[in-house]
Amino acid sequence: MVAGRYTEILLTCRNPYPGKAVDFLVAFFYSDYCPTCDDVRPHWEEFVELHRGEGTFIRIKKSPETAKLFKSLGVSWVPTVVFYHDDKEVKRIEGFFTLSDLERAMRRFLSRVSARTSPRACSPQKA
Repeated sequence: MVAGRYTEILLTCRNPYPGKAVDFLVAFFYSDYCPTCDDVRPHWEEFVELHRGEGTFIRIKKSPETAKLFKSLGVSWVPTVVFYHDDKEVKRIEGFFTLSDLERAMRRFLSRVSARTSPRACSPQKA
């Protein structure tokens, strides 16, 4: 389980808005030695571009430095995309995916999140 503001943005990445709350986070776990990761990367990049400013999107490469993080988050397969809200995993996609798969997952994710809280975009807020 991830704890505490996405465990400092999943330990390997920094919040692009230091000192500000992150409403939701979507993480793409991948490896440089994964052909499927290469196949889905353009879909991920287009997805991030389409949703820029709505949340925080990060990529985490499998490496000796991130092995403990992968294990603690239960990521045993790459590629994997995980949607987080309020420090909890809400949705996960493992293996090959398309832009349509990511969009469908995002709609489901946002409907679950909005059922719990009022919908709002993640954007920098003045402290």
